[in-house]
Amino acid sequence: MKSLLSPNLKNFKPYTLESSTGDNTKDNEKNMIKMNANESPYSVPKVVLDRTFESIRNTDLNLYPDTDSTELRRAIGTAVDFPMEQILVGNGSDEMIDVLIKTFVGSGDAVVSHDPTFSMYQVFTEIIGGKYYGVSSKEDFTIDVNGLIEKANRVQAKVVFLCTPNNPTGLTISKEDVIRVLDETRGMVVIDEAYREFTVQDYLPLLNESYPRLIILRTFSKANGLAGVRCGYLLGSPEAVSYLQQVKPPYNLNVFTQKLLSTYLEYIQTPEGKELIERRISTLEEERDLLYDSLQKLPGVQPYPGAGNFISFQVKKAEGIQNPGDDNGGPEDFAETLEEKLAEEGFKIKKFTFNNLPYYRISMGTPNQNQQLIKTLQILFPV
Repeated sequence: MKSLLSPNLKNFKPYTLESSTGDNTKDNEKNMIKMNANESPYSVPKVVLDRTFESIRNTDLNLYPDTDSTELRRAIGTAVDFPMEQILVGNGSDEMIDVLIKTFVGSGDAVVSHDPTFSMYQVFTEIIGGKYYGVSSKEDFTIDVNGLIEKANRVQAKVVFLCTPNNPTGLTISKEDVIRVLDETRGMVVIDEAYREFTVQDYLPLLNESYPRLIILRTFSKANGLAGVRCGYLLGSPEAVSYLQQVKPPYNLNVFTQKLLSTYLEYIQTPEGKELIERRISTLEEERDLLYDSLQKLPGVQPYPGAGNFISFQVKKAEGIQNPGDDNGGPEDFAETLEEKLAEEGFKIKKFTFNNLPYYRISMGTPNQNQQLIKTLQILFPV
């Protein structure tokens, strides 16, 4: 069977995930606090679920869903003040990335982004036989815009991905730099705004007649706490969206997702709903900043400021850091092993590599969960 595989998968390295129990805050089997996937610790408001279930009762589930997700696209258009005809929705922004690459990238074509960033840009590119180029960021994770533009032009990139706030670093890209990339490259430019609710930066005004090659991606999985529902959307020019619609699979968004998201968007535009989501976002930002301040005080730990519902940091090589659990009282180096050590203490965090060095990313949990984590880190890294 291996001989029948697509040649594109010969040296392919898949994006791997641990099995999930479906609980947004805990792994039921191991009773661990899950802070490794940038999920929200807050569930869907009960009023939204109640209204959705009532709507589902009056829906013929034996029939296919609306292939165009008309009601949902109209609700998104109203919420963001953008023409629904220029909106595409899918199973998370992942599906929108997949559709984008299938639409504009052929075998051997180039896709460029900055490094480190969201892995799926590379995964989807390589699956179809494209060539992915990650332009290394600077040591402080600042994106090398000049290098990005130079690389995109040299390899004649069909698509350039800009993730802002960037996953996993949290850094944002200025509107001026986005305009530079648009003006100085020739391919499609995609701004991935999965964490847009955590920043004041707004790129939507750039989606005008001057920049028909611009695409903006957004999701309901992060600040809105709907990762389990799987819905993301794409905003683009009429011409770009018309091409993407030809590639989007039919019936790609099920009835429940369409109904729940339409109901949710209606709810968060009410005074009650708007206050709830704003309070949740504010709490996550406050907790993120509190964790950043706490990490700064730990010896050998270097956190990086940024937007998003997470914090990234580096653990320097240990010099005299005592391991409380070591009978010999010797130093322990957590630069490579912090993920495993925290797992022993009941916390899941994310490890990633940049310039062959290990870094870590922690998603915000509830205030209580965050305090538990901080206390654990203070024990592991005594001042």
